[in-house]
Amino acid sequence: AGSKDLIDWLKLRGRPFLFSTAMTPADAGAVIAAIDILSSSNELVERMWENGKYFKKLLSDMGYDIGHSETPITPVIIGDEAKAMKFSDELFKEGVFAQGIAYPTVP
Repeated sequence: AGSKDLIDWLKLRGRPFLFSTAMTPADAGAVIAAIDILSSSNELVERMWENGKYFKKLLSDMGYDIGHSETPITPVIIGDEAKAMKFSDELFKEGVFAQGIAYPTVP
């Protein structure tokens, strides 16, 4: 029991809690379905790589720090944890799911 701020702090800083959450059955099912779909055709994989490159260029051209990812997974490095979470929340309001990640978690 505690305040929301205390609970959030403990989740972010509590060593035993880090990386201890399990994948849900729905997530596991989605992963299996995605592997089945992607195994059936290279077209979707190629399009994903093209979209990733395009997305990285747009973000970079707009001045965002996108790090040095060599995969379609594209970090947007905000720097400040509170701003990163606010950025994530605002994107979600616009229909974009982009999970904010704070120290000590890594993307």
